[in-house]
Amino acid sequence: MTHLPLFPPLKPLLTLASLLLAGFAGPTSASILYNDFDTGTSTDVGPTFQQVTNGSGSGGVSDPATGSVQTGDWGSSTYGLNTANAVNLTDTPDATGFTLEWHVSAADIRDEDNAKYNGWFFGITNSTDASKDGLFNQASHSLGIILIANTIPDMSLYENADGSVATTDLGVGNPTVTSLEDGFTLSMTFREDNTWSVYSTGLSEDFTASGTAATADYATLSQNLVVNTSIQGANIGYTVEQVTLATVPEPTALALMASALAIVGLLHRCSGA
Repeated sequence: MTHLPLFPPLKPLLTLASLLLAGFAGPTSASILYNDFDTGTSTDVGPTFQQVTNGSGSGGVSDPATGSVQTGDWGSSTYGLNTANAVNLTDTPDATGFTLEWHVSAADIRDEDNAKYNGWFFGITNSTDASKDGLFNQASHSLGIILIANTIPDMSLYENADGSVATTDLGVGNPTVTSLEDGFTLSMTFREDNTWSVYSTGLSEDFTASGTAATADYATLSQNLVVNTSIQGANIGYTVEQVTLATVPEPTALALMASALAIVGLLHRCSGA
């Protein structure tokens, strides 16, 4: 007697569910910028980076090809990297926010006091200027994470909206020089309801914090996103290993993606795969 399989259409269903999942995994959580600063590959997505500097000091340089940043030999020297073109999230209708992640592989902080000027910034601005106006504290709109600083509170979320500046304490002490030099990761998410969340890994005291923006406005920033990092101080260097800017999907898209995942898992279990 021939027994029919309990689930005859499993293979077609598995294929369908996998295609469904693949369809949602891209647009609903799309990287609109990715750069690993590796000239030997072609995996980069989105705008390219350029050097941004205030032109002070001597001997400073930032290299968009390698992600390396080195300040000059006196305290007001500022160097960093920003994208040469802006991203407009209104071109991605399913986006309800964005997540920006920075991976720093190494740093050279010879004296923490040397970085205590306008600070070490990882975030978003609205200026593609490669000179002073492209820096986070000169751009008309910016949002990001401040590490060691002087005129701005250490370890804080920094907001600037047309000169209206606000900072939020991230609830941790200054990172040790060793943890900065060993490398770390910073992540910042900003949503269309103006809520934000940030976290770090690899610092001597990692932070996890969230809140609602006091001055930064998602509707304004999302139309003209420029990815930006910079540091002001003397004889300080760091290397960005990777940076990613990705959209936050709509809740309905997330639910559909979760359903597709569940279908794939169930069908694999039923088929004994």
